[in-house]
Amino acid sequence: MTTFADIFAPSREDRLKRLVKCRESTVQEYGCCVVKNGISFDACLAKELFWLWDQGIVTIGSCCGKHVNSPSNSSYISVDKKQIQIMKILGYKVRTNNLHPEREDSFIPKTV
Repeated sequence: MTTFADIFAPSREDRLKRLVKCRESTVQEYGCCVVKNGISFDACLAKELFWLWDQGIVTIGSCCGKHVNSPSNSSYISVDKKQIQIMKILGYKVRTNNLHPEREDSFIPKTV
């Protein structure tokens, strides 16, 4: 059986290329952004988002948090509120929202 780790184990070279591209851009500059099916997202999160979508998870926002002006530990994947429990079952940890601490719809990515 293929595991999450098997799917998301990019080569060291691939990880470095994506990281350099994101670290050279700033938040909302979209320098490391890719677009697939009309949805834009950071290249660093591509494989993880594809996997989540294959699991039927509806994502509503994401950021790899590796940009020049990103606060540390700012990466997240936000999902539809109906899928919060599924994300927890998949082993995702909630990303605390300082503005809305009661919300649990953002999660810490596993691949960045």
